[in-house]
Amino acid sequence: MFRTKFSLKDKDTVINFDSLNYEIVSFDVPDDEDSPRYEFLSDVKIKDFLKYFDNLTPAGQIRQCTDKIAGIIDKGNNPPSQHITEYVLKIISTFDRERLRAAVQHSGVYARKIKEKIDSLIDDYAQKNFMEQIDAKKIFAKPSYKLPDVTSPTRFQKTWSNSLYVAEEEVNSLEFKVAAALTSLDNVLWWHRNRSRKEFYINGFINHYPDFIVKMKNGVILLVEAKGDDRDNSDSRRKLELGKSWESKAGSDQYSYFMVILWSLITIP
Repeated sequence: MFRTKFSLKDKDTVINFDSLNYEIVSFDVPDDEDSPRYEFLSDVKIKDFLKYFDNLTPAGQIRQCTDKIAGIIDKGNNPPSQHITEYVLKIISTFDRERLRAAVQHSGVYARKIKEKIDSLIDDYAQKNFMEQIDAKKIFAKPSYKLPDVTSPTRFQKTWSNSLYVAEEEVNSLEFKVAAALTSLDNVLWWHRNRSRKEFYINGFINHYPDFIVKMKNGVILLVEAKGDDRDNSDSRRKLELGKSWESKAGSDQYSYFMVILWSLITIP
């Protein structure tokens, strides 16, 4: 609901293409399929294609490149395909000849980069819409989730001393550090590795599944999200802001949200 009125028409086209890793691939998207088929191009095919491309007029080159990239991006028709095409055209129209040839050769790489930009713009719009409704007191928090009596993780970790269940879902190296810290804290009653897309999530402008649910001996419930330095800052920022909004609406005397960054010391009151 927070994305329904989004439009690309007035959005910026600032994207850094300088650090892309190129790969020579052709994309074929059948009408009855959602995902593109990939075919690595031979040197002969690359030369033949560039010869054809170089013989096009400048306007024809821009249109060829735009259609190719927009066709890769447009799978879900949201935003509408016309808006995607117009947005891609605004970007491609600023390219010089060298960049244009690179974009048409490596259309999948450029499409992925532009898609990331579009997704970021949509998330920013949804977040702004959500926060405005929070401020207007049109969104409230209420108890609605109950932890399952048992869990059956497909891949589970060794038994931890104070985990909620006999077996907890397997954790990565970063999450292992957090779990180990939670196990060693005297004021933690129990903790649980929250299973992504299966258990509790904060349903805001994004569905955020925090990594851990923790109950303290004083009764306070904590949501803990583990993040590393290699993670995209915009993703971390959105999750942190949503988590803190949840904390405020749920009641900060009973619920808290923490984001733990790699190498940070974990201190929980």
